[in-house]
Amino acid sequence: MIMKKFNLIALLILTVTLLSSCSLVRKEPVDDDPAIENLHEAETVAEKEEENVKTVAEDEVDPEEDKNTTKNEFGFDFEKLGVKPYSYSSEEFELSDDLKGAIVEMFASTKNWKTTDAYEPEWEEIFIDRFILNSWYGPKYIESKSVITKEEAEYIQFSLTGERLYFNMDEDELIDRSKSSSPFNYTYMDSYLVTKQEDSYWVDSVIKTQYKYINDDGELDVKEKTEKVLITLKENPYSCFDGYSIEDIYIRYSESDDDEEELFKLIGMIIDAGGEAQPYGMIDYFVASYLGEIIDNKTFTDKEGYERTTNIRVPTQKIESFYKDVLGVDRTFNSGEYTGGEMCVYCDDDGYCYGLNSAGYGTYMVIDSVDRQEDKTVVKVLVMNDYEGEEEGTFEFTVIPADNEYGFSLLRD
Repeated sequence: MIMKKFNLIALLILTVTLLSSCSLVRKEPVDDDPAIENLHEAETVAEKEEENVKTVAEDEVDPEEDKNTTKNEFGFDFEKLGVKPYSYSSEEFELSDDLKGAIVEMFASTKNWKTTDAYEPEWEEIFIDRFILNSWYGPKYIESKSVITKEEAEYIQFSLTGERLYFNMDEDELIDRSKSSSPFNYTYMDSYLVTKQEDSYWVDSVIKTQYKYINDDGELDVKEKTEKVLITLKENPYSCFDGYSIEDIYIRYSESDDDEEELFKLIGMIIDAGGEAQPYGMIDYFVASYLGEIIDNKTFTDKEGYERTTNIRVPTQKIESFYKDVLGVDRTFNSGEYTGGEMCVYCDDDGYCYGLNSAGYGTYMVIDSVDRQEDKTVVKVLVMNDYEGEEEGTFEFTVIPADNEYGFSLLRD
């Protein structure tokens, strides 16, 4: 009896153990289970989507564009054009013959210039005639080329002005440089003075033009005109002109056949700048530029410790006489004196006053009319904004005959 109970207990224990073991075994999934098939399909789709996203991201990066990002910015294939960014030097800046030639040609073809002039309808023709088909001058970039592509011409124009233009030409059209011709007059830069700005340079220059004409004897002759010109060069790392483009050109003084006209323009500038309003600095500079001569660069240190460089000087006595004889103002210029701020003169102990300009001036005068009367002359001038090329206003002043080297004095109220 005891044995039977023992066997029954053992059987029960064995049964419980087997049941417990079965509850701990995880059921393996089978492939034909619909829920499992859906799970597998979702995982496959997710993996494919991840691969597609990766492929699209890789396709969006064009190795060529990444290597030459400036192609997108300016629309040029710089690698094809053989152009690399210019590396600027910390050494003293000097104009190369190439850049100097570009400035002279720009001046000869446009006179006063600003970057917005590049969008004038006639500019494309002027540019091609003076910079591509000019037998006297051609940019160094194309000196060995007999034909020029549309993109090359547009690139040189971009180098010159900093403005991206698209010429009215077929994409495969070529410019044949064998059809070049020369301008009638010869223009050259006689001297210049450079002033460094933050990302640009001011070039204060003397530019001369030789004109051919028939003299009184009926023979072909040449006369020369001198003009004092201020040029602003701005950095353009992709310019073929030593990494610079021409931002603006401003004629400060133009030697004219009509000396009276130049005197009237100067008086107009003086009145527009404030007449006798103190300080005189800006007016002093205008007068020194009109009366002065061009010299080799000379540097002074002003009272604030800044070095100021000039290439204009006028005898102190001459500038004092001009104020008295023409403007009717008694002015004394003392040795060691700076007469103003960025535009002024410095009077040295050598008997000369030196014109200093580190600011530029964006206004010039155009003579509108000269009414010559018996005892006076009434002059009407247009005030022009050199940066916008627009008229800012007009005014009149009156001069009277005077027994001085200029022939006139300003009639004062």
